[in-house]
Amino acid sequence: MVPRDAVLRDAKGDYIFQVTGSKAERVAVKTGIETDKYTEIIGSIDTKRRIVTVGNYELQDGMAVREGAPK
Repeated sequence: MVPRDAVLRDAKGDYIFQVTGSKAERVAVKTGIETDKYTEIIGSIDTKRRIVTVGNYELQDGMAVREGAPK
């Protein structure tokens, strides 16, 4: 499960951005059950890497990211 706002959709399908070093990496995902707060991710993602949830709609693959304090 990931925060619903983390999942983006375009003509290529559903995806999230994960942080690798200080760069955003687009990761294609398949989604399952959705609630008003969370979306199920079917398949594997790297659970050790952070997922971008704020400002992700402005990112492109490989862009630099700045991490804020965790909620």
